[in-house]
Amino acid sequence: MAESETQPNPYRRSLLRQERSRQTRDALVHAALQLWRERGFDETTIDDISAAAGVARSTYYFHFADKQSLLQQVASTSAETIGNAISRTPLDSISLDDAVELFATELARYVERLPPDLVARVTRSVLGGIGYLGDEAGGHSFTGQLQAIFAAKRDDLAPGADTVELGAVASGMVIEGILRWSLGTAKEAVLADVIRARMRLVLDGARRR
Repeated sequence: MAESETQPNPYRRSLLRQERSRQTRDALVHAALQLWRERGFDETTIDDISAAAGVARSTYYFHFADKQSLLQQVASTSAETIGNAISRTPLDSISLDDAVELFATELARYVERLPPDLVARVTRSVLGGIGYLGDEAGGHSFTGQLQAIFAAKRDDLAPGADTVELGAVASGMVIEGILRWSLGTAKEAVLADVIRARMRLVLDGARRR
């Protein structure tokens, strides 16, 4: 009998391990979000999160060093979720303004499901790199999403506009706006309006005249 029929394929084993690992991380994130909504961040322990996710404490520490690192994973998960929602609409089928509106609407819809104090914690946890929110290695970031929008709508921008820098600047302003909204200090009460206002500030100087 051929080797491939008697032994598991090493590549397949690797893919299965990666998928199981991803599922475990997702379970921990979802369990943590649920508990943080119910009890608050400080009142929820790693043991609580592990039990709710159905894994051992040692498994938690295999994936995350502490609660802070799990908090940063929430940022990556949110960026991935929003990116998946946006990707369902081909950018070449809509205008730049509609693409920005789609981004603002999907981002606000996701963030507003979380308690404001948790939003503030998540945002502050990644403010060390103001233009970046999400999993840099995996490509899940608001910066990357905005860069993709601007690159797809390059003809609507001024000839000298750098879509990479533009995405980083816009992302930084959006993240700062999310923090202000979560703290109740933003001028606009509705998060989508906060995002729209900051995107207008960026694009007013970058549009083709």
